[in-house]
Amino acid sequence: MAFTDFNSPDEVQKTYQIKWLVAAQKLNQNENASVYGIVTDAEVWQFGKLQGQLFTKNYSRATIDNLHEVFGAVCSVIKLASQN
Repeated sequence: MAFTDFNSPDEVQKTYQIKWLVAAQKLNQNENASVYGIVTDAEVWQFGKLQGQLFTKNYSRATIDNLHEVFGAVCSVIKLASQN
């Protein structure tokens, strides 16, 4: 049996991201809309999507050591968000 450590940095960041994505859906007055989020601690960048009540986390991580990867991921999120 596996247990989730809800105090781990990953779980804290995921919870934080989901909270803001739900708020964005409510602000848009469309709780079924797809919204995208980025969480960073200034070194590691993580990305996620909330569509309706389904949260999808991209498990790959971009690090500040690879700015090309960070900027590429951010541009991809902006492109996806602008398509909706």
